[in-house]
Amino acid sequence: MRHRFRVISTMMVIVALKGATVQGADTIRVGALAGIAIATAKTTDATLSEGPFGGSAFIDYSLDDRRSIGVEHLRSASLTPVSTAVSFTGIFGKWYPYTPQPQYLPSDRDFKLTTISIRDVSPYIAFTMGFVQASIPGEFKGDSPANAVGLFVNPKGGFDYPVWRMLGLRLEGGFPISFGGTGSVTMPYVMAGFYAFF
Repeated sequence: MRHRFRVISTMMVIVALKGATVQGADTIRVGALAGIAIATAKTTDATLSEGPFGGSAFIDYSLDDRRSIGVEHLRSASLTPVSTAVSFTGIFGKWYPYTPQPQYLPSDRDFKLTTISIRDVSPYIAFTMGFVQASIPGEFKGDSPANAVGLFVNPKGGFDYPVWRMLGLRLEGGFPISFGGTGSVTMPYVMAGFYAFF
């Protein structure tokens, strides 16, 4: 009888973890990504690119087990010459269509019988809107720079995976593209990095 009760209790805990944000779980994730990115700025005077590297910093806030919102900052980077002349800053909404997003419970004091750890790859799709700014210098002295400002959208997708305790791994790809303003800017990217719950 006691064994059956434990099995039923364990199943109830798993259902709770899979179906809703656990009460008391941390809901804020802060992280950074780095990877491959090619930023291109086009103006009436020049079309210039910067890369092949890029980085991102982000803050997520979980609304429930499937949805979150947050802010992110993306930048391109070049080593020859050393430059980071294109930046995107915006607000995003994210949805996990197949599995609940990772959750972290900082204390197991509420679990009387056992503590369960569930690790699963959680794919997501997201959409960002914000402000973009680019000022890519010309390749040679006297060349016109590519200066552009405007709004942007960034359809993106990726995977989250819990690694250890409050730490997780994220792989993400996106294609931010500007609209309005002056000139046009794009920056397709694939990046990977880590996040931590707070």
